[in-house]
Order: sequence, then C-alpha cells, then structure tokens
Amino acid sequence: MIWAGFSYRPGFRTGHDSGLYMTLVYKSAASTHPGLCRESNEDAVCGYPEAAIWCVVDGMGGHTAGDVAAQMVVTAVSEVARRQPPPGSLEQVVAAVTAAIHAVNQQLVQSATDASVMGCTVAVLIARGRAGACLWAGDSRLYLARDSRLYQLSRDHSVVQQLVDNGIVDEQEAATHPERHLLTRAVGAEIDLQLDYLDFDLQPGDLLLLCSDGLYAELVPEEILRALERGPGCQRRVERLIERVLAGPARDNVAVSVIEVCPA
Repeated sequence: MIWAGFSYRPGFRTGHDSGLYMTLVYKSAASTHPGLCRESNEDAVCGYPEAAIWCVVDGMGGHTAGDVAAQMVVTAVSEVARRQPPPGSLEQVVAAVTAAIHAVNQQLVQSATDASVMGCTVAVLIARGRAGACLWAGDSRLYLARDSRLYQLSRDHSVVQQLVDNGIVDEQEAATHPERHLLTRAVGAEIDLQLDYLDFDLQPGDLLLLCSDGLYAELVPEEILRALERGPGCQRRVERLIERVLAGPARDNVAVSVIEVCPA
C-alpha cells in the first residue's frame, strides 16, 4: 500500500525509454448505488474521458442534504471539464478544479446553520499526456492497479488514519474502529478548505479506481484487484465491483469510477 504526501511515480520510466512519449487515451465507466441499508444515495460521480477529468463525491453521512453538497461539487467539476475552449495543461486544469471546489466550499460554509450542515468528500483524477494528478479531501480514494498490484494513492483525512499514522492502531484495527467514519477534512466543513494533491506517471495498461468508502469498507484490496483485473471493459469492472459490495451487508452508498489507460 502506497500513501500520498509526496509525488509518487510507480514504475517511472527515464527519458531514454521511447515509450515515455507515447500518447495515451482513456476509457472509463462509473456508477453509484444506495446500498442495501439506506433509501437515499448521497454519492455522486462524473467522468469526462475526452477531457481526462473524473470525480467521485460522497455526501457526509448524518448531515442534512449531503446529496445536495455532492451534486454541487460534481456540477462544479463538470463545468471545468465542459469548458470551451477545452481545459489546458495539467497545472491549468488542477488550478481550475481547485478554484471550482473552493467556490463550492464557500457556498456550503456560508449556507450552514447550527442545525444544518451540508458537506461531502471529494476525489478528482486529472490526466494530461503521461501525467496524472489527484485532488482530494476526506476519505474517498484513488487506487492504481498495475502489474497485478493495487496501490492506494490517496491518503484518508480521517481520525482513524491519524491513529494509524501515530502507531496507536494498525490497519486491521482501523477497518473496524468505531471512529472510522469521522473525517478531519471535507468540503463544507471549514471556510479554509485544504485539498491534498498528488502527481504520478501513467503508462498503458494502468487501471485507476476512484471510489467512496462504501466500496473499500466492504471489500478487501485483494477482492478489488481481482474485480479490476478480470475485465473485460470498464463498465463490466464497475458492475462487478458494485455486485460484490451488494453481495455483502452494503451498509453505505457506494460510488465507483474505473479508468483504463490505453495507447492511442
């Protein structure tokens, strides 16, 4: 398992490798499901392979109108992806998405009252050429499947993750810890939102997975990897992951977006 907090480049190729300059294209699919224990669905997704921008959002459970907050973030990211002229360099797109999410955060914080709070987690994937970048707040995640290994690229903003970092609990204990749903960062939680950022290199054959905690709380990494590797196609991978969640308790909403990196 690989944690963020630095620029991680799995399988980085040097400039002497001609494959470094290969043009990449992306195939993707996404879906959400309310799960088996909740009537409403506060998870949301958007994906624009032509603009190479994807997003998964999870409305904060236990708060009023988490689904509204989630849709506001998805709409803001979608507007960047649909913008004309189309988005530019990786740095320009990252800046545009960051500004869009910060604008939503301002709206959510200003509309909050003592009795009503709207908030959500967010994880955004952006790709340009052979470079990928992730922006996130909360515990929605980005994974990379490469060479039969699954890497967690994002790092949760949660109370339990802090306990893991401080050596108070281990990964196994964290999975069932009673405070595992408490977040330390989310869109709408504070006026000064901090989005974490990670950049990394991409190569043909990579599979990227954006998901809410409704997926990884129900499936162990080995199950996730098997579902991704079996294929065929992104849509079937998404369906298989959600089917596996629904075969269990499925106590939460689940959002899944799978992106396949292909040579042009």
